[in-house]
Amino acid sequence: MAGQSKVKKLVGKMLNGPAYTPVGDVRSVLNFFGYEQANKQGSHVSYMNKTGEQVTVVEIQGKQVARTYIQRIVDLLNLEEWYHEQ
Repeated sequence: MAGQSKVKKLVGKMLNGPAYTPVGDVRSVLNFFGYEQANKQGSHVSYMNKTGEQVTVVEIQGKQVARTYIQRIVDLLNLEEWYHEQ
């Protein structure tokens, strides 16, 4: 699992609103916050935490996640606030 400093760097990139974010970066951030891959159907990948909260992202060719889904993760995990508290 990625360390906090690496995750902070990845979250910083996500907050800058790129058109696409690499799947590995998204997975690292979600794993850091307690989400594990729960299901995959085609390009749709669902992640769930221990309390049952779920987030689904669409992977583009298995390599990237679009801004729309990144924004959902940012909102769900309150990453803007977390980033500024670090």
